Amino acid sequence: MKYTTKSGATYDFSGWRGEDPTTSFDRQDWLGCLHGCMLCLSLLGKENWTQMSIADDGLLHELVHLAAGSEICTHNSLDKMREEVIELQRSFEKFLEEVEL
Repeated sequence: MKYTTKSGATYDFSGWRGEDPTTSFDRQDWLGCLHGCMLCLSLLGKENWTQMSIADDGLLHELVHLAAGSEICTHNSLDKMREEVIELQRSFEKFLEEVEL
């Protein structure tokens, strides 16, 4: 799938090739997971979801904490975060199926 960012750059997404957000999360590759989640949010275009993800207790914010070696918010857990990653990845993959129809 080819897509163009708001800056005008064109990229091609041709699958995760083993680097999907959930796999990265399970390997504790926090930056890889963060990168994949950001791609999902960017292409889904759900601004409210993105805003929630960057909030102080949001998924992207917490992944930055983990990548930096900081503690995550006391209202979160790794299990909860993993479920959020799975939900985001599933939404993105459903979006891809609809785009490629």
